[in-house]
Amino acid sequence: MKLLFVCKFNCFRSLVAKKFFDKLNKNKNIEARASGFIIPRNYSREQQQKAVEEFGIKLDEEPEIMDENLYKWPDKIVIVGNDVPKEIFDILDEDNSKMKKRNVEVWKLNDVGQKDLSYQEKTRMLTQQILNSVKSFINELEKEAK
Repeated sequence: MKLLFVCKFNCFRSLVAKKFFDKLNKNKNIEARASGFIIPRNYSREQQQKAVEEFGIKLDEEPEIMDENLYKWPDKIVIVGNDVPKEIFDILDEDNSKMKKRNVEVWKLNDVGQKDLSYQEKTRMLTQQILNSVKSFINELEKEAK
C-alpha cells in the first residue's frame, strides 16, 4: 500500500505523522510519504524540533510539495488537519466521465500559529495528538489485515 499524509504546508503535521508512522509501523508492505500544497515561508524548524525531540523523532526532511505524480501516487490518503478539503482528492475515472472518491481519511487537527505566545506547549500538545492518531490508525490497519 502507498500511504500519503497531507497537510497544508508539510512542515509539521503531515511530516510528524509520517515520522511516527515510519517509527511504529511493523508492516513493511506500506510505503509512506508526506506532502503539502503550499510552499511554507518563514517557519521555525528549531522550535518545532525542540517540541518533538521528547517523542524521539527528528524533523530532518524538507517539506515536499504536491505535484501531479505525487497526487496520483497513493492508495490511501490521510489529511492531517482541518484546512485541506477532502474533496480535493476526488479524481476523474479512466474515461474522464465522472469523479470518483478516493480512499481518504481526515484527522481534524488544528495547526499551531508561529505567533502564539505558548507556541512550544501547543506544538508539544499537537505532537501528542498526532502520535495518538497514528497509533489508532496503525491499530485499524492491523485489524483490516487480519
